[in-house]
Amino acid sequence: MTVGLAVSRRVSKKATVRNLLKRRAREIFRKNLDNIKEGHALFFIFLKPAAALSFQELEKEIFGELARFKLLK
Repeated sequence: MTVGLAVSRRVSKKATVRNLLKRRAREIFRKNLDNIKEGHALFFIFLKPAAALSFQELEKEIFGELARFKLLK
């Protein structure tokens, strides 16, 4: 499975904030890879409110979107 992540400078002008968001998202996908259907390429574009989310909140939002598109096993 391929996962792409995009965090614009509009989310935060600080690279540390943008990188933290990408690291959190990568870890969420890494630890839950078995729960996501194979054969899809995913691309997530993060918006400004995502920068204020905790790890657990971000995980809930990502899984909500995956469920919405029926990509969970």
